[in-house]
Amino acid sequence: MFATDFLGAQSEVKTHELVKVSTPAPQIVFFGRDFYMTTDTILLRGEAAFSECPVDKSQLDFAWTVDEGPADVPIPADVLGAKRPQLMIPPL
Repeated sequence: MFATDFLGAQSEVKTHELVKVSTPAPQIVFFGRDFYMTTDTILLRGEAAFSECPVDKSQLDFAWTVDEGPADVPIPADVLGAKRPQLMIPPL
């Protein structure tokens, strides 16, 4: 879009991109500490905050992954494979 004033001068062209979706995505809030020792039980919890719009608030499936950390700390596949909002990793 651009603007033209009464003298015919035009502004710089500006663009704005948007994505139209059928329902707004929920916002996810995570609870847990930032630092854990290997002797600690790690407990993380995700919670969804839905839009105030009148949309379906169906149950969400959570998917947990580990992006970084020591390679010698094994995390059982069934722990990461669980689709629950809570993740608990037992101590070593």
